[in-house]
Amino acid sequence: MVMASGEEKQQIRAAEHLLMASGEDHKRLTDYLEAQSIREEQICREEEEEEEVVQATQLQRTIVHVTDCRTLLCSYPFCLIVKSQFYHVVGCRPRIPGGCPLCNKLGFLLHLHALDCQQSQCRTPCCRDLKDRHQQQQRQHVMNLDPLSGF
Repeated sequence: MVMASGEEKQQIRAAEHLLMASGEDHKRLTDYLEAQSIREEQICREEEEEEEVVQATQLQRTIVHVTDCRTLLCSYPFCLIVKSQFYHVVGCRPRIPGGCPLCNKLGFLLHLHALDCQQSQCRTPCCRDLKDRHQQQQRQHVMNLDPLSGF
């Protein structure tokens, strides 16, 4: 005969309690378990979002690093990957609607970099152009909000 572990015994007791529970107890237990499941899903989503932010931040740092890196076998995290993406962008001719996903991703990361960059002479590709475009969009937005700004 196989002995059940402490955790298995607790699960068995919980299952027995569930079977013996009255309708109201069963509903409360079901609601509790559903709320727990929803909370666990929310925690997982939050952790995934945090991980995405960390990865995006690391990739932004790598983009800045790649701008000045001249080492062929660099050990900086993601350096070789980002270098290969830059080379890809130079020769890419998108053959799918919406453009190339790889180029779009790199473009998004460059855009994020430009929004945060405080250097006036940043050497990161497209940084100055993206900053200028963003400032122009902001000025246009302000002008659209204030009808008297054109005078």
